[in-house]
Amino acid sequence: MQSEARAMTRAADAFFYSPELLANKYGSRPIMVLNRALQIFNGLGSFTLKVWLDRLNGDLDRKMRLRTIELRETFTRLGPTFVKIGQGLCTKPDICPPEYLEELSELQILSPFLPLY
Repeated sequence: MQSEARAMTRAADAFFYSPELLANKYGSRPIMVLNRALQIFNGLGSFTLKVWLDRLNGDLDRKMRLRTIELRETFTRLGPTFVKIGQGLCTKPDICPPEYLEELSELQILSPFLPLY
């Protein structure tokens, strides 16, 4: 029961942006911040590297469907912020090719599980 109360307290703090709160929470945890940064760079960096290699090898069109699925899974694995980014990208036909729009639109299904602030 105590863990639920602590989780509710943390969730209540998430409804507003406070630089002081973030500095207090993460300032004393540089390893945790570095670990998260590495997760993000690893996920997005490996995807970007694969797309770049596909372009160099002339396989960009042939592997596009595979990369779209990979990007959706990467966003999902990285968490709610990246799911929201993917949901936003799926509405931008001027930025993303149609294959990406189609795959990222599957992230819209996840939206009932994510809070809208």
